[in-house]
Amino acid sequence: MDYTSGFLSELELQSLRECVRKSYDPVSNMIELDGASPVIEKIIDKISTVFGLETRYLTSYVFLACDTTMERFKVNGGWHTDATCSTIDGTCFNAWLPIYVNSENTGLEIIEKTNNPKFYAKLGDSTEPLAILSKLGAPHLFNASKEDHNYVAVNKYSGTLTTFSERDLQISRVDSPKPGDLCLFEQTDIHRGYHTDGMRIQLSLKFFCNKAKLNSKPTNPEYKLFKNLTGKEDIHSFLAIKKLISTDRKLSKHGTLEAAIVDLLLRN
Repeated sequence: MDYTSGFLSELELQSLRECVRKSYDPVSNMIELDGASPVIEKIIDKISTVFGLETRYLTSYVFLACDTTMERFKVNGGWHTDATCSTIDGTCFNAWLPIYVNSENTGLEIIEKTNNPKFYAKLGDSTEPLAILSKLGAPHLFNASKEDHNYVAVNKYSGTLTTFSERDLQISRVDSPKPGDLCLFEQTDIHRGYHTDGMRIQLSLKFFCNKAKLNSKPTNPEYKLFKNLTGKEDIHSFLAIKKLISTDRKLSKHGTLEAAIVDLLLRN
């Protein structure tokens, strides 16, 4: 993980906020950013400097954190890996970048592979999606375990259950970030945002290493369809086709409210 306070200048931050307002799609939580935009290039340069890897921009998501949107994470703690881990086979980075914050109790926690190698060795292939459940949310999964653990990582592809507790892991933490700060970490690192009181709007920008490939394993369910339709192996083309064939385009009343709040907050 790498954290940079004040990564964006005030001018860059205002420009990014305006871009989010104009291009935010509340159904997918995505925004369209020009891959050649100054912010994108600045992050690519940062990844190269810190991690020594050349990367390309993939896509961006917008998240609104408030008491109501964080409610659904309480039962299972909010720990997760990014969905695009199943799309790409190779090193990918998440650029976590808040653009609006009015809470002092907000931030990010990351279970880094480099600090917890034995734990990740138990989890297996990083392209296999994990469902992370808590003892509170799924107590039946802990009945057979002799360990006093709080969470279980469920891998339905390998059929494994890996129980764990936060107390046994080294967890990196970002507390009370300010708008324009930047946190970089690998997408396959298990992580979660935390938040109470007020609101936080943050971007999650995805980048993939130049050597990364489109995942052709069964963990990428749309791969065969994409290959039959196009004959290509291009990652950006795959995402475009995946968006076209997606049928879940209904925006809930809650989603409509979130979109209105994002627009209102970023105007000010």
